[in-house]
Amino acid sequence: MSEPPPDGRTQQDPPTAARHASRSPTPSASPQRGDPEAGRRPGRPFTLLSLAAAFLFTSYFMTSTLAPLLAVSLGASPATLGLIVSATFLFPLFLAIPTGQLVDRVGGKPVAIAGTLLLFAAPVWVAIDASIAALLALQVLTGLGQLLAVVAAQSLVARFGEGRDRERNYGVYGAFVSAGQLLGPITAGVILDASSFPASFTLAAAIAGLGVLTFTVAQLPRAMRAPVGDDTNGAANPDASATSSAPLNAASSHQPAAGQATQAQGAHDARQGAGHPLVRAILQVTQLLTYPSVRTGLWVSGTIMIVMIIHNSFLPAYLEGFAVPATVIGAVISTRSLVAVAVRPFMASIIAALGGRVPTFLVTLILAALGTAGIALGPALVVQLLAAAALGVAVGVAQPLTMVAVVEDVATERHGFALGTRITANRVAQFSAPLAIGALAQAFGYTVTFLLSAGFLTLMTLALPLVQRTQDTRDAAGAR
Repeated sequence: MSEPPPDGRTQQDPPTAARHASRSPTPSASPQRGDPEAGRRPGRPFTLLSLAAAFLFTSYFMTSTLAPLLAVSLGASPATLGLIVSATFLFPLFLAIPTGQLVDRVGGKPVAIAGTLLLFAAPVWVAIDASIAALLALQVLTGLGQLLAVVAAQSLVARFGEGRDRERNYGVYGAFVSAGQLLGPITAGVILDASSFPASFTLAAAIAGLGVLTFTVAQLPRAMRAPVGDDTNGAANPDASATSSAPLNAASSHQPAAGQATQAQGAHDARQGAGHPLVRAILQVTQLLTYPSVRTGLWVSGTIMIVMIIHNSFLPAYLEGFAVPATVIGAVISTRSLVAVAVRPFMASIIAALGGRVPTFLVTLILAALGTAGIALGPALVVQLLAAAALGVAVGVAQPLTMVAVVEDVATERHGFALGTRITANRVAQFSAPLAIGALAQAFGYTVTFLLSAGFLTLMTLALPLVQRTQDTRDAAGAR
């Protein structure tokens, strides 16, 4: 399905790291002791997990479509709109990795429920008080709630299999997520045209409430806990991530010599900084970044987030300026998600046809740049639908594939941390991009801004091969 990684392992079988972890006598790496649900075929619990994700994303994308339209109706400038959109990602920018560690420690279910409760509460506030201040509060609360729920849900998905099963499960989960992304914008547009902003936000809150209920009744995998006195579990004992016999990459014995030296140095540094949680987190992220699949996944995931910010938050304001009805705006945004859902069943064929994971990432980024440029061509419905379709293919293929990339070489008990790192990369892009886009739109207008954004995405695409190969080149030089 994808290209062989630098160490020569193939992607057709479960990764060597997963096999090594499953055979290791280390308690933290043993699914029999810490994760009895791991490896089972997904059934009703996995379906309920995916359904809950669909509810929470429907609610989230309803509010993300309604917020810029309400901001414009309240007289917000493009720069103010950028500030409002960025507020969503203020806390997640700093809390994504700690959230992943929390999920590793207490399990995904309680964290997912807490996050979805925030998604329920935030729209209620705006339904009662439609103001710029309430919009800022809405964005902050929904950003934090989505962070908690998404990190928890993605970590839970990883517990329902490994290797090709895990890749398939992420594809199914991604389809449910895209269904929420599909239903959210068009539902918001229809209700807004038929009724009012308070009614639309109230419905978003009710849908989030369904997500809370679904997470609550689902029998999901338990938290992975180490026995008392066992310091090998990196989640229960953060210091152990550097010294455990089940390290971040459980297949470290398959790395080049220079890579093993980096691991050993990282372990030493982590022991030196054991009393400093921030230092530990930085060292653990640095260790993650030694693996090309993780770096590539983070790079592509952050780039795709910029595309979604443009389409979800600035496209509504852009089309509103042409007096395009809210229902049509929602339909254009939902078209992207519809295409993303439609392309998911063909992911394996697409990856095989394009020659591997990295070429697939390159193609998706090219489509993202073309779709963003297409938005600038004007409000014609056909043009906007074609641009949305191109973005849908890019998002539909890239999103689940980046999830697989960042967890593929990571031991099971560290999935939350790895996914939290991915979310952090996303949040850096999502926090900074709206501020830049809003400032550009304030100065040059939306059309020029979209074209400049397409150029930036092109540069990100051209840089991807360097991101993939930098560490490999360094390791080869060190080995010589």
